[in-house]
Amino acid sequence: MNRYVNGEYIAAHPTWHAEDSPYKATQVGMILREAGISPASIVEVGCGAGGVVAALAREFPGAQCRGYEISPDAFRMCGRHALPNLQYILGDYADTEGLADVVVSCDVLEHVEDYLGFIRMLGARSRHVVLNVPMDISVANVLLKRFGYARAKSGHLHYFTKETALASVAQAGLPVTRSFLVPGGIVRAVSLKQKLAAVPRLAMGLFGAEISCRLFGGYSLVLLAKGRVGG
Repeated sequence: MNRYVNGEYIAAHPTWHAEDSPYKATQVGMILREAGISPASIVEVGCGAGGVVAALAREFPGAQCRGYEISPDAFRMCGRHALPNLQYILGDYADTEGLADVVVSCDVLEHVEDYLGFIRMLGARSRHVVLNVPMDISVANVLLKRFGYARAKSGHLHYFTKETALASVAQAGLPVTRSFLVPGGIVRAVSLKQKLAAVPRLAMGLFGAEISCRLFGGYSLVLLAKGRVGG
């Protein structure tokens, strides 16, 4: 985890992916509303620059929201968000005894060495868990041998398909109640390289998100699971 606290990660990702926060927050809010969940409290674990939990604090103004982040670099960026129902904590949520109606973790699972233990910890602290997991395993990524790049630049220690992500959450003992794929690689394409990569994804997406995801990647899985708090 040194790269997140020693300046290495922010050197490679100066914005800490803050530009992606509104899109991620939209998906989290959508899955909660579809499930009829109006949380009294929301915790985001690994909140990065703070944009996702800030957007959720605005969407659910009656919820007390907290963002936990272990990186001092990312934590400093959280200061740009100021809302009466929002608090940021520099530290590891696993070291606290805090509970929440909903615990959210976006694009974190793949960075955590003990990812099954991480899922169990989230479930033990909440009524509901929402995860956003990038679908790194695709035909294109296997053929082009991109996993080394994902590990070296982005710190991904684990790679998932829809099936392995859902199986991992089930293995950790949390029942998944709903899930869907989101085409972040298409919607958030900004650079020329990203836009070119989005073309085959978009074309294959006409036949369904799952086949596009399996062939070309660029999707994430958003899932809602039952935690253990409150039965």
